[in-house]
Amino acid sequence: MKTKLHKIFALLTTLAVLTVMLPGNPSQASPMVRVIIQGHSVEAAARAARNDGGRVLDDLGIINAVAAEVPQDSLARLAVAEGVVRVTPDRAVEATSQGHPVNVEFAKSIGAAEVWEAGNLGQDVTVAFLDTGLDPTMEGLKHGAAGNNNRILAYYDAVSDEFYGPQHLQQSPRDPSGHGTHVAGIVGNSESEPWDDGEYRGVAPAANLVAVKVLDETGSGTYIDILRGMNWIIQNKDVYDIRVLNISMYTQPRTPYWADPFDLAVMVAWKAGIVVVTSAGNGGPDPRSIGVPGNTPYAI
Repeated sequence: MKTKLHKIFALLTTLAVLTVMLPGNPSQASPMVRVIIQGHSVEAAARAARNDGGRVLDDLGIINAVAAEVPQDSLARLAVAEGVVRVTPDRAVEATSQGHPVNVEFAKSIGAAEVWEAGNLGQDVTVAFLDTGLDPTMEGLKHGAAGNNNRILAYYDAVSDEFYGPQHLQQSPRDPSGHGTHVAGIVGNSESEPWDDGEYRGVAPAANLVAVKVLDETGSGTYIDILRGMNWIIQNKDVYDIRVLNISMYTQPRTPYWADPFDLAVMVAWKAGIVVVTSAGNGGPDPRSIGVPGNTPYAI
């Protein structure tokens, strides 16, 4: 009798193990997805993620949030968890165009020469670029019109969470796309047109520059990397005297601007005293064709 019981127990144990191993079993782990969890505090957001089997990837204090990987089947529970305000999928964004070092007359078309004549070349102002990076070897970006050489003050790669100071810019990822360098050239290229009264190619040829890389070589990125970059800008605003932030990228709006994490970060930057300039996107003219973050009224 004892031998029969042992055999029955062994059979039941084997069946239990096989049942767990079978595909499609209800107890099979849910796939993990990347999300942004906004909470009443960063701690509350992180706690909610961990309580539901998630893993916190980063602190996004700029909007009281964390980036996290969580089980897909936990999303509905997370949305109503204690201390959670909102759960947003990690969305994709893209640059508004691809480009090269600028060699066109933007400055002339907006009458920048009149401002230059008054002595304002953008000196003592730092512009940060949330983009694909910046090529520190471009002479028109390294040297400013007011004699401020080495005016690229910092380079932060939010994708790999690496920082490069003025002495280590050559070791940075630079700009594998060219888009960020193109945009920075429109703003701050100090090279001039010798055949055209020596006018500068950039609008603010003496401004200091900070590069924050959040997009890859194809001009694509995600909300998590963008928010990590925005977080760094807010934390270092006073260190580098960042007074202007340029964001030449977009994604399609899926919520009102006040519920979108990217737009919310722009609003925090505005509240911190930074003038945020964004693109409208590559769509139009249909309703809702102005992309995020251009759809927030806190940006130019």
